[in-house]
Amino acid sequence: MIDTQLLLDAIGDYFKVTPTELQSKCRKHRLSYPRKMIAYILRNQKDDAVKLTARSPEVIKRWISDINFLEENDQLVKNDYEVITQRIQPVMQINLTQSQIKSLHGLFTEFLAADANNVMLKLISMHIDDINEKLRKRIKTGKANIGMDEKQQYAFLVWHYHFSEHFENSHAHAYMTIIDIIQQLKPIHHAKTNPGGNQE
Repeated sequence: MIDTQLLLDAIGDYFKVTPTELQSKCRKHRLSYPRKMIAYILRNQKDDAVKLTARSPEVIKRWISDINFLEENDQLVKNDYEVITQRIQPVMQINLTQSQIKSLHGLFTEFLAADANNVMLKLISMHIDDINEKLRKRIKTGKANIGMDEKQQYAFLVWHYHFSEHFENSHAHAYMTIIDIIQQLKPIHHAKTNPGGNQE
């Protein structure tokens, strides 16, 4: 189930329009494409799409068809869709102190400075770089805690299982921070992979 308010905010921020404009009867051309994107993202929640765009079910169905075709054939539309859906993924708040943030930022900066010599490592490094940028901003503002979306959570888990032990001695504080984060992530990912619990 997609959070419609989160989607409205993401669409508004991405296309530089307001939620009020998107939900209005206004027919300005600059609102057409964002509304169609709302309909397409909510293609499995058509009633919500009708409410958010103030358009009929018939119009919503046509818009979904329009964006479905473009998403398969137009790279720009595909990019728009991927960016927006990334922004509305659930974000988990990771509890960290400023000291932990600084130590982890130092470790990731060192890790990212090395050459990524295989495809998997390059993909992981992209998400670790995004996390490291969040850490950098937290250091700059002096704030604690960071948010990780679902892809960043999985990338962090994969990175931990393959690489973190290499830093256990050289970055002891950062390594303990990693273990702390893993303990916060594990219950979430266990619930996702085993929603019914263990059946004895």
